Amino acid sequence: MANTYSEDAEKRLARFRNAQTEEELNEILREMHIEFAQQEREKEGESIKDILPEEPGYSFKAYDETTDDELQRRAESAYLPLAEGEKQQLKAKSDAQKTKLETEKKEAESDLEQKKSDIGAELESEKKNIENGMLEQGISRSSIRALSERKAEDGAAAASALAESEYASKAAGIDDEIAALGEELNAALAASDAQYAAKVAEELADLIASRDSFNNKVTEYNNKVKQQTEDYKENRQELIKQEIHDAIEAQHEREAYEKQYGYSGDKKENYAERLSLALDFYTQFDPDTALEMIRNNSYLRNYLGYNYNDLVSEFYNRQNRG
Repeated sequence: MANTYSEDAEKRLARFRNAQTEEELNEILREMHIEFAQQEREKEGESIKDILPEEPGYSFKAYDETTDDELQRRAESAYLPLAEGEKQQLKAKSDAQKTKLETEKKEAESDLEQKKSDIGAELESEKKNIENGMLEQGISRSSIRALSERKAEDGAAAASALAESEYASKAAGIDDEIAALGEELNAALAASDAQYAAKVAEELADLIASRDSFNNKVTEYNNKVKQQTEDYKENRQELIKQEIHDAIEAQHEREAYEKQYGYSGDKKENYAERLSLALDFYTQFDPDTALEMIRNNSYLRNYLGYNYNDLVSEFYNRQNRG
């Protein structure tokens, strides 16, 4: 069977054989015991604890923690710019109509001033004609002239009053139209606000429903992951228990076999080397001393195992032969 130790280990064994004290022997046997145990663990491979981590590492999904106020602002940002644009258009259209009406009113006022100017000019011309006519007729009485001028003045006053009345009626109509435009604008702005408020409310309701639906799915998913995690841990613990149980059973079977038949394989060779080291060390003493030292060394039974009895028997036989 192949030797358990490497070339370096063989050199170390050669050094071990030079142990001068029982403490050195115990330390040598302890090192061999630890090294062999490590080799046996490496042969067994990884345990369940090594293969399966304590935590499975399943990922939980994060919730959407957006608040209702944040969703409100999001809904408003989607629609309020459109609402503002529409209101600006309504105001621009109303302002344009108002400006047109105000221009018409100013034009009517200019027309009135022009009419009054024309009436005044016509009155002066009429008075001049009256004066010239009387001179041509040789009439010089002032009463007739005064009567004619008064008649012309009355006509001019009536024409001016008519022009004033026509302007006042037209201006009042324009003012009414301007007032109506303001009312129509206010009503249109209110309707626009109501329309977009409804759209914002509808969008907010959709956003809240979407968020809540998402979070409900996250809760459902995370609950499944939580259950899977618990199942994993429970299954891992059961596997560890089974592994320990199997290891104990295998240890009992191995111990029963070794008790009846002795060690085998690498273990047989390793414990034989330990026995050989112990024999080499205690051989330097007479059998009686060696036996006493062996029986007083509490470490030997653990490090030599079933070979401990062989060591005792060897020196007991030497004692009897001596």
